[in-house]
This record gives sequence, structure tokens and C-alpha cells, in this order.
Amino acid sequence: MMLSILNFLITAFKWYLYLILPMSAVSLFQEKKLWANIRPLSAPSIVRVYLVNVAWMVGCFICACISVPLFAFKNAEEVGVIACKVYERFMCQTLCFLFIGPIEVRGKENLPPSDDSVPAVYISNHSSQIDTMALYFIDRNWKWIAKKVVLYLPGVGQIVMVAKHILLNRKGKGSIKKMYEDSHKAVTVNGHSLFLFPQGTRSLEKRLPFKNGAFNIAVDAGVPIVPITIDIPTDAWGTGWIPSRFTGKPKDPVILTIHPIILVNRDADKEELKMKCYETVYSCLPPLTDAEPQKSDDKKSK
Repeated sequence: MMLSILNFLITAFKWYLYLILPMSAVSLFQEKKLWANIRPLSAPSIVRVYLVNVAWMVGCFICACISVPLFAFKNAEEVGVIACKVYERFMCQTLCFLFIGPIEVRGKENLPPSDDSVPAVYISNHSSQIDTMALYFIDRNWKWIAKKVVLYLPGVGQIVMVAKHILLNRKGKGSIKKMYEDSHKAVTVNGHSLFLFPQGTRSLEKRLPFKNGAFNIAVDAGVPIVPITIDIPTDAWGTGWIPSRFTGKPKDPVILTIHPIILVNRDADKEELKMKCYETVYSCLPPLTDAEPQKSDDKKSK
């Protein structure tokens, strides 16, 4: 009986890992769609995006498994902090080094204290899968507020639960209410900072309006907002970082600009605050143009 149960668990485990391959393909399709009118991904770029997603999901699964024994010695809150500060940061920085390229952080002097004694709400624009990986080059810790669907990504769902990130189902009023309750507790009771993409969905072509969530949280808790601009070069997926180092052709960096902290009072006007953050975040991005989309990487290299 025990052997049958063990065999069943092993088989289920294998099939779970097999899900990484099609789920990575789904993530690839979403990223490819984002770049279609900016710089269509070439065949090597498509392979690179796919490998990043496979590596991310596998790495998350391994880190989640490694975290399990820690619960015997530490409480869930401490294990969650380790998952954020060590596992997630290591994976994201490694993936950037291998597949993306250099990450340049500007305005470090604008960050809250490095001991995380001042909780804050971090916000930024959201353009690509690259955003999440690049942000781990900022030497601060936070809990993500993410869509609940990430739970269904193999490996990623497990590390999200271990790290105790806050999940949201935008179509459910009960889920939204719980998100606000969990966020308020994370900031005011546990002293955690939070990170949100206030535009809600990714876009490379549009300056999407900001939603209210980040500003409701900041005003209700009376904590500052740290606006960040992520400027991704058009060749981000085009040339491998490691090959470019050997060929001597420098690759444009992903630039993270950390703007001065915006102090927030509990009686602040949320609409004014939202507009100020909107203008600040988008101020460092190149202007949008109606130019024809660039040719793919393969065609440009011929």
C-alpha cells in the first residue's frame, strides 16, 4: 500500500514538473505579443525568453523545496523573508546576468534606509517580464502584490506561498477587500514594504493609467511611496549578454531610476497623489512615437 502511494506521488510530481514546459510556452507567447510592434522577437530571442521562463519556474520549485526544512527551525514569517531576500534575489539576478544584460540603478540615494526600518509602497511602470527580474537589483526587500493566477505557475506558486506575497483576484470583491486587509497588516504590523505595478497590466506601447490600489494602501497606512521608472532597451532580448561581452559589443543596460520618496499623510488627496506618481514614473521614459515597428533581430543583423 505504501509503495503504491509513493509511486503515485512520484508520478504526480513528474507530471507537475512536465507542466513547466507548456506553461513556459504560454509566458513566451505573452512576452512575444508585447514586443510585436516594438521589435519582433527573432528565433534566438524566442529561445532565450522560453529558457528564462523554464529556468525561473524550475528555480522557484527547487527553492520552495529547500525552504521546507527551514520551517522546523524558523517561523513562517522568517522563512518568507529568507525566500524574498535570498532565493528570489539570487534567481532573478542570475537570470539577468545570463539572459538579459547589465542592470543600472540610478538614484540609490532616494531609497529608504537599508535596514528596512521604514516600510514603504514601491511602484513602477510595467512593460515586460524583465521588470520583475531587474527590480531585484535594488537592495531593498518587499512583498509583492500579484495576481492570484501566479499560484498556478509550477514552482512560482510554491515560492509565492513560502515568501508570503499578497495575492489578488481582481474580479472578486472579497479578494480585493482581503488584499487591502493583508496589505495594511503587512505594512503596519509586520513592517514590510510592498511593491505594486499600479498600471495593472504590461504594455510597451502605451502609458497606461494607474489604478487606485497602491495609493489607497499608502494613504490608509500613512507610509511613503517610492516611485521607480524601468527603462528597457529595445534590444533587451536581442543579443545575449554573455556573447556580447566576448564580441566586445556593449549592450544597452536596463535602467532603473529611483525617484525621491513621496511622503504620504492619511488625509492626502488620493487622486492628486496618483497623478503625481504617474507623471513622475513616466517622466524618465523616452517619448512614444508612431514610427513603424523595427525589424526583427534576425533581419537587422543581415
